[in-house]
Amino acid sequence: MSAPGVTGGRLPDDKLTAGDIVPAIEFADASGHKIDLNSDDIAGHFQILLFAADGSADLVRPFADRLAEFAELDGRTWLVRSPSSRLKPVAGLTVLVDQQGALDRLFGAAPAVGAAKAVVIGPNQHLIAVLNSTDGDLLDQVEEILTRRAPSRRTADMDIHPPVLLVPDVLSPADCRNLMSIYTMRGNEFVPPGHMALEGRTTDCKMYVDDYGREDRVDHWVIEQDTNQLLDKRLAGRLFPEIRRAFQYNVTRREHYRIATYTGERRGEPHGHRDNSEELVAHRRFAMTINLNSENYQGGAIRFPEFGDQRYRPPSGAAIVFSSSLLHEVLEVEGGRRFGLLAFLFGES
Repeated sequence: MSAPGVTGGRLPDDKLTAGDIVPAIEFADASGHKIDLNSDDIAGHFQILLFAADGSADLVRPFADRLAEFAELDGRTWLVRSPSSRLKPVAGLTVLVDQQGALDRLFGAAPAVGAAKAVVIGPNQHLIAVLNSTDGDLLDQVEEILTRRAPSRRTADMDIHPPVLLVPDVLSPADCRNLMSIYTMRGNEFVPPGHMALEGRTTDCKMYVDDYGREDRVDHWVIEQDTNQLLDKRLAGRLFPEIRRAFQYNVTRREHYRIATYTGERRGEPHGHRDNSEELVAHRRFAMTINLNSENYQGGAIRFPEFGDQRYRPPSGAAIVFSSSLLHEVLEVEGGRRFGLLAFLFGES
């Protein structure tokens, strides 16, 4: 079985898009003291960076009146300017000086005269959105994002649960639609079960996967390079750094990506499985699933019976990652058709 190395990720000059990890930015406050948004006392909240052109303070002044409200939604708001800017301070907003021109480099051109921009960064340093005043009221746009994300920040007392990692926005809605289209339009030749059936192939294909006799699953194997390059870029830039941060493990290799579908009655033996229990697959360290259409099916959650009966059903585009040694089960889809991107990940150890 081939084991491709993972290439891709964000190039230094690439503009960031939603889901990308925002690198450290060298800011200073008005007194010249360095400010690090990833520092222990600042990180773990939504960060709202307001960037206004000279003479455009009126566009960001309303934010000063809403600081407490945004703080209730776990948001911190900063007014950012370049060293040469003549933008006057706005009472109530802490000013950060963008010493290296990072906002232009990472998020696109500075706003034009009479315009402003808001960059919203998630608590895990992933970019949520770059908003422009030319697209509507900035305050409304930011408030909509924080309100929509608020449920994920609610207080919850946790019980025993499996050691899983959830990372939102690894794939965009467009990425998810593209992968479902690829499943439908490409690779409609079925090959026999087993990794050896993929050796030497240059085109996508499909395979029935019985998994203890279940009859509801068909996998689409991603062989063609355009899809592989896109997925490597997304995962290397948005997911693998989080695996390294959470589990202290460096992912450098993967098996072939596959797009799995589950539909109809499950049948077979109703229990879970492990992903590295046979010699052929003992190299696997982590399993990854990204739901592509969570809003369009019912049931189909993942459970880890060794830890309880919690049901995991991440939103579309979000990755769930867990050790290949954990017993897990994909429950029967109760309505619609579930699409998910699957990958088995490993490295040099």
